[in-house]
Amino acid sequence: MHPIVLKQFNIFTNYINDELSKVESLPRTSEEMTTFIKNVRDDHIIASSPKHDVNFISQLKMYALE
Repeated sequence: MHPIVLKQFNIFTNYINDELSKVESLPRTSEEMTTFIKNVRDDHIIASSPKHDVNFISQLKMYALE
């Protein structure tokens, strides 16, 4: 499971980086970043991950908020 989680963490962070590059005003505080991450739709991230893997994107997103 460890390699799958690491791979999905990489997919998640790359997706966040791509989304951040599209916004006009970057989050400046941890609260703004939390809101930004909460607004990211899991299904968009899941669509970019391999279909045969167990998916941990929702869990990774939840822990990213902490």
